Amino acid sequence: MRRQQHQGCRYCGPLGRFYLDPASVYVLKHVGYEAVKVGVSSATEIRGNHWIYDRISEHKQRGWSSCFEGSTRTGAEALRIEWAILNYAYNSLGVRPFLTKAEMPKGGWTETFKERDLPAETLCELVRNELDSPGTLPVDKTWSKQGHLMFKESSGPSA
Repeated sequence: MRRQQHQGCRYCGPLGRFYLDPASVYVLKHVGYEAVKVGVSSATEIRGNHWIYDRISEHKQRGWSSCFEGSTRTGAEALRIEWAILNYAYNSLGVRPFLTKAEMPKGGWTETFKERDLPAETLCELVRNELDSPGTLPVDKTWSKQGHLMFKESSGPSA
């Protein structure tokens, strides 16, 4: 007999506390890669019975420097902002993830961009604007069904 495992919904599953607790949206820059990155991080390191590591510190250990960090009331709000930024970058600006899984062994490669295509100052401004005035970026509703990367068919990879 096969037993189904249920992870729970986003609020009651293993990372559920992240969605409800304070979090942050950040922008990082890597001089060596000539890349920028947007991401989300929990505001504290221990949540209930789960250890949530500090994403920003982990990236800094790999040569990234912080350009901007903004606080949100919940992880769900931080993710909404990150997804809005990614949606806008992919589908309105036509940029694509720049680094590979191999270059980002701890994850986050899909949120990286060539700085020449999306300068750090511009990315910081997009995040600040979305924090200050939520929902101002145009969002393509066909982009994401479950937060996965989905590009418009007409958009090709950035050169």
